[in-house]
Amino acid sequence: MKPRGSALAMLLVLLVACGGTAEEPAQGAGGTPAFSYDPLRSWPQVGFGPGRAFLNPNEGKIGTKAAASLAPAWVRVEKSTLSAPILAGRYVFATTSAGALAVVDASLGTPKATVELGSGPAGAPAYAAGHVFVSTRDKRLVAVDATALTIAWTAQHTGTLTAPVVSDDVVYVGSSSGYTYAYAAGGCGAPDCLPRWAGPTASPVRSAPAIAHDHVYAVTEDGGLRAYPARGCDEAACAPAWSRRIEGGGDVGPTASNDRVFVAGTKGGEPRVSAYDASGNRAWVAPAPGTVTNLATDGALVHGTTSRGEVFALDARTGDLAWKSPSLGKITGAPALVNHALFVGVMGVDAMPQVLVFADACPGAECGPVARIPTGKDTVGPTAAAICRGRVHVANGSRLLALQPR
Repeated sequence: MKPRGSALAMLLVLLVACGGTAEEPAQGAGGTPAFSYDPLRSWPQVGFGPGRAFLNPNEGKIGTKAAASLAPAWVRVEKSTLSAPILAGRYVFATTSAGALAVVDASLGTPKATVELGSGPAGAPAYAAGHVFVSTRDKRLVAVDATALTIAWTAQHTGTLTAPVVSDDVVYVGSSSGYTYAYAAGGCGAPDCLPRWAGPTASPVRSAPAIAHDHVYAVTEDGGLRAYPARGCDEAACAPAWSRRIEGGGDVGPTASNDRVFVAGTKGGEPRVSAYDASGNRAWVAPAPGTVTNLATDGALVHGTTSRGEVFALDARTGDLAWKSPSLGKITGAPALVNHALFVGVMGVDAMPQVLVFADACPGAECGPVARIPTGKDTVGPTAAAICRGRVHVANGSRLLALQPR
């Protein structure tokens, strides 16, 4: 049953309005608390949105000023290595290397459940339509009911799957078998589901697709960029709306924002970032400071990291280098953007895991971090951050942390 009493109802309203973590515990079947999802207070997938821009435009508390005072609100230790976390409803979700989905209370960091997946995960989870999706190493897409915290349905594949990406209650995955697949996030009414449609790519897809501009963008191992209609087609197999050969190859991406999609590669030995418009016209190709390992964008700048431990930014319209950092250690987490601040997970040159914070529009040609947040002693660095509800959530080895300003 729902809580009664005007005083309690008013308290819940005030907590939510002030950025607190309370959510009305509506009841589901059998008295189980129903899953309540607010997109303005969530980080539903790695990359935040379906374009995988790693930008949360809804976060109002965390930025460069608050970064210097970030400290753990809670720390949760699991028994095995964790993926990058996501936040949806009352929970933080992360996959474990032992083959499970860890479910943790977002307010307190206390464990809620551990859902066994039957196989090791192939990346971080994603949330949509009341389900949490995980790709597994035994080539399945697994949908976990976010209320019951049990497996709702699965889809078996013949190729290794990318991490899932969700958009408009559809979940997308790429496959090493040379396809991009689209599934109804709500399932098919059976324990085993088939895709709504599949897009043949003619080459393995190793990185998660991006959905923007009414397209599903997929980068293939042979250096191709293909755009499929996000709505699908009238056939089970959909042809791409357009296909392009990426100059420099496509090792990293796609990342999409506004009217551009960005990819990076090292074909020919020279690291490059390429930009295309929604019609497939190449807007620019630009040299990168080093071999690119991650991309993120706020629409004005394209941010990247390199294998040498550098962070850099290119002008999204022209490809011109805006700024770069010196080598900072080993980059371990993709950049995350909020309030003109860039958060990057690093195993520092001092062998200490930390999250580095940069001003996204650095005033000089070479810039360093404005804050360094240690995440504890470990042999690995922190993952990509999930930033929402006034907190920065990261995994560091087997530790899950929620950082908030003091």
